[in-house]
Amino acid sequence: MKTVKTRQIVAFLLFQLSGLCQTTPFGEITKIPNTQQNKVWATILSYRTNLLFAAYSDGWDSLSYSNGEFEKTAELKPPANNILSFSGTFKNSPFLIYNYRTILHSPQPNQWITLFNPEMIIDFETEDDKITFLSVNEIDNTFTIISSTDLKFFTRYKTPFKTLNFNQNYGLYENKMFKVGGKYYLAFLKEDSRVLYQTFDFINYEKVEGAVTNIWDAFEINNAILYIDSPNSRQTFLTDKTFKTSKPLGIQSDNYSFKMFNGIAFSTSRSAKQINYSLDGINWGSFPVKSVYTHNEVNTLCFYQNHLFFVGDGDYIYKIGPMSSPEPLQAQSELIHAIKIKGNIGQQVEILASDELNGEYKPLTYFTLPSTEFIYNDNRTNKAKQYYKVK
Repeated sequence: MKTVKTRQIVAFLLFQLSGLCQTTPFGEITKIPNTQQNKVWATILSYRTNLLFAAYSDGWDSLSYSNGEFEKTAELKPPANNILSFSGTFKNSPFLIYNYRTILHSPQPNQWITLFNPEMIIDFETEDDKITFLSVNEIDNTFTIISSTDLKFFTRYKTPFKTLNFNQNYGLYENKMFKVGGKYYLAFLKEDSRVLYQTFDFINYEKVEGAVTNIWDAFEINNAILYIDSPNSRQTFLTDKTFKTSKPLGIQSDNYSFKMFNGIAFSTSRSAKQINYSLDGINWGSFPVKSVYTHNEVNTLCFYQNHLFFVGDGDYIYKIGPMSSPEPLQAQSELIHAIKIKGNIGQQVEILASDELNGEYKPLTYFTLPSTEFIYNDNRTNKAKQYYKVK
């Protein structure tokens, strides 16, 4: 607990995130020039002690981060004429999927393995111990679930569902898979509508009746589910585990952009040129970033060494932070009847006030710290001096 004192009177400043003298609520944005000419980094992944940057096409580069500077460590290229379809991390190792079939992954440092999947991969889900692909068999147009615990051996589950047409221009990639609440969900396009099925084992399926089915991607936070309705509008909604109600959140989110760092949910919106954030999944804020890239099925946001990193601007890589302060909680007087509080985002803060240094301190306010540095303004008194305790 720390006591601070103020001695003069000034006008009240609004208590809001935008009142901070920071580029974002999470610290300054550092712009790191993109040294690869004619390339826009379409994905960024943190794994082990590295950051991986990949372009949508024309090869991909692996870079490491050291002492606040970027140092190029390796440059690898996939076969010619390959286009990046998906990317992610599995067991703290990166994987990239090109042309919906070729899988590149790095199970060990300086080791890269290439696999070819006979079925076309159209979606995926990663867990701590398993990666699962939703794919389509070209021979009979049947959806197949492919599961692996090591990206060496694969288990295949043939589903009872078929695609309407094996033509990517006819809604093939409108079929999606996601996992929330311990269940897998398959959202299929059926002519002009969508239908949702749930399963525990990829053998038995149950249709989810009367539910929200226009789901493109989903993410679970605080026992609620966030979802994007389509790759075009990217409108973001909140629903519960019954999928029977839907509440718009007033933000746009990219596919595969939902991330959770230090108890805070993030998503990106490249079309709106924003990064969204929320402490509870219901109330959202955002801050601007530049973006020139709108490919839907790659990752442009990651967390690395206490910073957020964002790519998608052809000129810069964005380093945002630090996300949390080195000290658990600090407080100091700021101007008059104001307290500057430094701590970790999401930390619970209580402020008490007293007219005398050794007097009785009464609770003044209690809130969740919304940024690493926050200024609280006390507008309830015009006394010449006031003492505060922060804990």
